[in-house]
Amino acid sequence: MVVLAATAAGGIVLTASRFQERVAPNTFVGSVPVGELTPDEARRRVRVWWETEKLRTVRLLLPGGSLVAESRLSRLMRLDDDASVAQLPL
Repeated sequence: MVVLAATAAGGIVLTASRFQERVAPNTFVGSVPVGELTPDEARRRVRVWWETEKLRTVRLLLPGGSLVAESRLSRLMRLDDDASVAQLPL
């Protein structure tokens, strides 16, 4: 009886240790879908998105079309993927 109870309790511990929190379904960080991912997976997906987006050039134009400024997005903005994911509903 004691062995059986210990085995059953051990099975519960193993099952509980495999549980990982996941982001709520249909959740996005900007345009990046992160629903049902673990926080680490969501962080990685947001980081991969930013690594390509930050290379885009942003052009600021006056209403008449005159160029005011042109710069890479990475010079204008920074991404805090940890803070972005920390705010997501789990």
